[in-house]
Amino acid sequence: MKKSYLCGMITNNVLTKEQSTKIAESTFDWCLTKFGNPLKTVSPVLNVSFDKRVKRYYGHYHNRIINVFPNVCGNERLIILTVIHEFRHFLQMPKLANMSQYYKLCKKYDYENHPLEIDAINFQKKYYSSCRRSLKRKGVL
Repeated sequence: MKKSYLCGMITNNVLTKEQSTKIAESTFDWCLTKFGNPLKTVSPVLNVSFDKRVKRYYGHYHNRIINVFPNVCGNERLIILTVIHEFRHFLQMPKLANMSQYYKLCKKYDYENHPLEIDAINFQKKYYSSCRRSLKRKGVL
Protein backbone atom coordinates (compact mmCIF):
# COMPACT_ATOMS: atom_id res chain seq x y z
CA MET A 1 0.00 0.00 0.00
CA LYS A 2 1.42 3.38 -1.02
CA LYS A 3 1.76 6.18 1.47
CA SER A 4 2.10 9.87 0.81
CA TYR A 5 3.04 12.82 2.96
CA LEU A 6 0.46 15.57 3.22
CA CYS A 7 1.14 18.60 5.44
CA GLY A 8 3.54 16.51 7.52
CA MET A 9 1.01 13.71 8.04
CA ILE A 10 1.28 10.25 6.55
CA THR A 11 -1.86 9.27 4.67
CA ASN A 12 -2.72 6.08 2.81
CA ASN A 13 -3.63 6.55 -0.86
CA VAL A 14 -6.79 4.51 -0.46
CA LEU A 15 -9.93 6.24 -1.64
CA THR A 16 -13.07 6.02 0.45
CA LYS A 17 -16.40 5.21 -1.19
CA GLU A 18 -17.36 8.86 -0.75
CA GLN A 19 -14.17 10.11 -2.43
CA SER A 20 -14.51 7.62 -5.28
CA THR A 21 -18.15 8.56 -5.82
CA LYS A 22 -17.34 12.29 -5.77
CA ILE A 23 -14.57 11.81 -8.36
CA ALA A 24 -16.85 9.75 -10.63
CA GLU A 25 -19.77 12.18 -10.31
CA SER A 26 -17.57 15.23 -10.87
CA THR A 27 -15.99 13.60 -13.94
CA PHE A 28 -19.46 12.75 -15.28
CA ASP A 29 -20.60 16.36 -14.74
CA TRP A 30 -17.43 17.61 -16.48
CA CYS A 31 -18.21 15.35 -19.46
CA LEU A 32 -21.81 16.59 -19.69
CA THR A 33 -20.63 20.20 -19.60
CA LYS A 34 -17.76 19.67 -22.05
CA PHE A 35 -19.43 17.39 -24.59
CA GLY A 36 -23.12 17.93 -24.05
CA ASN A 37 -25.95 15.53 -24.66
CA PRO A 38 -26.86 14.75 -28.27
CA LEU A 39 -30.35 13.60 -27.27
CA LYS A 40 -31.50 16.72 -25.38
CA THR A 41 -34.64 14.93 -24.13
CA VAL A 42 -33.05 11.96 -22.36
CA SER A 43 -29.86 12.19 -20.33
CA PRO A 44 -27.31 9.51 -19.56
CA VAL A 45 -27.22 8.16 -16.01
CA LEU A 46 -24.14 7.47 -13.92
CA ASN A 47 -24.17 4.42 -11.67
CA VAL A 48 -21.26 4.16 -9.22
CA SER A 49 -21.19 0.58 -7.95
CA PHE A 50 -19.08 -1.03 -5.26
CA ASP A 51 -20.38 -4.51 -6.06
CA LYS A 52 -17.65 -6.84 -4.83
CA ARG A 53 -18.71 -9.51 -7.34
CA VAL A 54 -17.35 -7.31 -10.15
CA LYS A 55 -13.63 -7.99 -10.34
CA ARG A 56 -12.59 -7.42 -13.97
CA TYR A 57 -14.37 -4.37 -15.34
CA TYR A 58 -13.51 -0.76 -14.57
CA GLY A 59 -16.75 0.31 -16.18
CA HIS A 60 -19.50 -0.56 -18.59
CA TYR A 61 -21.94 1.31 -20.82
CA HIS A 62 -25.36 0.04 -21.83
CA ASN A 63 -28.60 1.82 -22.79
CA ARG A 64 -27.61 5.28 -21.53
CA ILE A 65 -26.32 3.95 -18.21
CA ILE A 66 -22.66 4.52 -17.44
CA ASN A 67 -21.47 2.10 -14.77
CA VAL A 68 -18.17 2.60 -12.99
CA PHE A 69 -16.65 0.24 -10.42
CA PRO A 70 -14.20 2.22 -8.23
CA ASN A 71 -13.26 -0.86 -6.21
CA VAL A 72 -11.87 -2.36 -9.44
CA CYS A 73 -10.36 0.94 -10.67
CA GLY A 74 -8.55 1.40 -7.38
CA ASN A 75 -7.36 4.97 -7.90
CA GLU A 76 -8.52 8.39 -9.01
CA ARG A 77 -6.74 8.20 -12.38
CA LEU A 78 -8.56 5.03 -13.44
CA ILE A 79 -11.91 6.32 -12.17
CA ILE A 80 -11.54 9.48 -14.28
CA LEU A 81 -10.36 7.57 -17.36
CA THR A 82 -13.20 5.07 -17.00
CA VAL A 83 -15.96 7.67 -16.74
CA ILE A 84 -14.57 9.55 -19.77
CA HIS A 85 -14.28 6.27 -21.71
CA GLU A 86 -17.83 5.18 -20.92
CA PHE A 87 -19.17 8.68 -21.62
CA ARG A 88 -17.60 8.38 -25.07
CA HIS A 89 -19.64 5.22 -25.60
CA PHE A 90 -22.75 7.24 -24.73
CA LEU A 91 -21.77 9.80 -27.37
CA GLN A 92 -21.19 6.98 -29.87
CA MET A 93 -24.46 5.21 -29.04
CA PRO A 94 -26.92 7.65 -27.46
CA LYS A 95 -30.01 5.88 -28.80
CA LEU A 96 -30.90 2.38 -27.71
CA ALA A 97 -30.94 1.27 -31.34
CA ASN A 98 -27.28 2.31 -31.71
CA MET A 99 -26.20 -0.50 -29.37
CA SER A 100 -26.77 -3.06 -32.11
CA GLN A 101 -23.89 -1.48 -34.08
CA TYR A 102 -21.53 -2.16 -31.17
CA TYR A 103 -22.61 -5.81 -30.90
CA LYS A 104 -22.30 -6.37 -34.65
CA LEU A 105 -18.72 -5.15 -34.48
CA CYS A 106 -18.08 -7.49 -31.53
CA LYS A 107 -18.62 -10.42 -33.86
CA LYS A 108 -15.92 -9.13 -36.16
CA TYR A 109 -13.34 -7.72 -33.68
CA ASP A 110 -11.96 -8.61 -30.28
CA TYR A 111 -11.97 -5.87 -27.61
CA GLU A 112 -8.48 -4.52 -28.42
CA ASN A 113 -9.33 -4.12 -32.12
CA HIS A 114 -12.96 -3.04 -31.78
CA PRO A 115 -13.26 0.35 -33.59
CA LEU A 116 -15.55 1.88 -30.96
CA GLU A 117 -13.23 0.77 -28.15
CA ILE A 118 -10.18 2.17 -29.95
CA ASP A 119 -12.03 5.45 -30.36
CA ALA A 120 -13.05 5.52 -26.66
CA ILE A 121 -9.47 4.77 -25.54
CA ASN A 122 -8.11 7.59 -27.68
CA PHE A 123 -10.86 9.88 -26.37
CA GLN A 124 -10.08 9.14 -22.71
CA LYS A 125 -6.37 9.76 -23.29
CA LYS A 126 -7.07 13.04 -25.07
CA TYR A 127 -9.31 14.50 -22.36
CA TYR A 128 -7.91 13.01 -19.12
CA SER A 129 -5.51 15.87 -18.29
CA SER A 130 -8.06 18.58 -18.99
CA CYS A 131 -10.65 16.87 -16.80
CA ARG A 132 -8.15 16.23 -14.00
CA ARG A 133 -7.08 19.90 -13.98
CA SER A 134 -10.72 20.94 -13.74
CA LEU A 135 -11.38 18.57 -10.82
CA LYS A 136 -8.25 19.83 -9.07
CA ARG A 137 -9.35 23.48 -9.48
CA LYS A 138 -12.73 22.59 -7.97
CA GLY A 139 -11.09 20.87 -4.99
CA VAL A 140 -12.37 17.41 -5.88
CA LEU A 141 -8.81 16.02 -6.05
